[in-house]
Amino acid sequence: MTTTSSICCSIVSNPSALAVGFDPSTEDMEQRSHPAGDMDTIYRLVGKQYSKSKEVVQETVKVLDYARLYLELPDRYASLKQLVTHLSRFLA
Repeated sequence: MTTTSSICCSIVSNPSALAVGFDPSTEDMEQRSHPAGDMDTIYRLVGKQYSKSKEVVQETVKVLDYARLYLELPDRYASLKQLVTHLSRFLA
């Protein structure tokens, strides 16, 4: 069974991932017009299909790098910065 974790590893180590038409490490992902379509394109690189089903979403959330989301990425994405700020205030 291919997991989301192996999908993420495959994308990072597979230069053909650039075949999706954008580089998520440098592009402003908040400006993507169809993020679910982008996810499906990426998943298909390893023979899977992305959907917004509960199981797929849970598998994706399970492998997120929360430290990076909280510490590194908020300065790149205004909406993420706003979310992190609200969470930090709530948990303080």
